[in-house]
Amino acid sequence: MIDLSSFGSATIVAPHPDDETIGAFGLIRALRDLDAQVSIIVVSDGSASHRNSREWPKVKLVAQRKKETVAAMALAGVAETSIRCLNFVDGGLHELSPTEKSEILDAVMSAPADLLVIPEPIDDHPDHRAIGQLLAYCPSFQSVWTYRVWPPLCVGPEDELRHELGDDQPLKRQALALYATQLGLVDDDPTGFTISPELIDQFCAPVERFRKLR
Repeated sequence: MIDLSSFGSATIVAPHPDDETIGAFGLIRALRDLDAQVSIIVVSDGSASHRNSREWPKVKLVAQRKKETVAAMALAGVAETSIRCLNFVDGGLHELSPTEKSEILDAVMSAPADLLVIPEPIDDHPDHRAIGQLLAYCPSFQSVWTYRVWPPLCVGPEDELRHELGDDQPLKRQALALYATQLGLVDDDPTGFTISPELIDQFCAPVERFRKLR
């Protein structure tokens, strides 16, 4: 079990709305139980999950995905005022301009914390890789950890840190279920993304794994 008692504050960075819940819900909940201050930064607007939906045009989908993140993080003990959505284009984080990269770095560094938790720089998703690589050596943080979303349950020698969810495992499943747009609510886009029951089981495994960069 990870000893989190040395962290009075943490910043969790999610490329898309739901990555913070998939990758670090239990960790966030544990930090809040210790009364640590937790900030959530969601980089993209989440609009690419269902690009072709007529019932859920971009503005409506983006607004709903933000509401889902706020609701899920409330279960982890994080207030809406501690969530910042940068609204960069979903699916384009691996093609950011130097100015856009600077904006993201500035946003992360404006929420200084003892612990920075970011996507794994070798995650299979290009948006995740881009943000992980951008922030891997971000200054001003005592510790930097990474989480991996794709592929789920990736194991190996890089998995140095394990957080056991224990009684929070059902709560994480409940939090993930709040992302209705990713679970079938948007049903008029055959090319849209849906988290399958099998993926839910993998995302809500008893242990969250992190890699310590420093």
